[in-house]
Amino acid sequence: MKPVKYFIALLSLTLCACGLLRPATHIQNDDLAKYKYIYIPYRANVTSGTGTFYHGTGGITSQNINPGDLIAGYFIKHGYAILPELNPSLLSETLIVNYGESGRREIALGLAKPLEMTIQLLSAETNQIVYSVTAEGMGETVADDVRNAINRCLQDLPLK
Repeated sequence: MKPVKYFIALLSLTLCACGLLRPATHIQNDDLAKYKYIYIPYRANVTSGTGTFYHGTGGITSQNINPGDLIAGYFIKHGYAILPELNPSLLSETLIVNYGESGRREIALGLAKPLEMTIQLLSAETNQIVYSVTAEGMGETVADDVRNAINRCLQDLPLK
């Protein structure tokens, strides 16, 4: 009976951990509506894997994710044009997108470690921060953590 109690306790902690993500934090210094173009510098993919083995059998799966592609897709969906390079004649209407992992913390007695991502939108003309957002994400793999954190960052952006 003890293994069942331990399993239920572990399952409860894991399920409760999903509700322990910190709310996204936003800092807005300018109106995003005056921008029409987005420039996202290239960065490498994030690769992660999981594996299960039991008595010599099992398998490994890997996932790739490019955070820039997720961010670009969100902005395209909201009517922005993605620029392959900065255009000097469009700087006043262009946002530069910077993003990165900004931390991890342990929750649920160390059984879960959500990943924190920060996205900055900079004016291409002045290099000043127009908007910054930070959010946590958690999934089965690091790629899932990144995807969930970015989606949480983007879901409340005040776009067109």
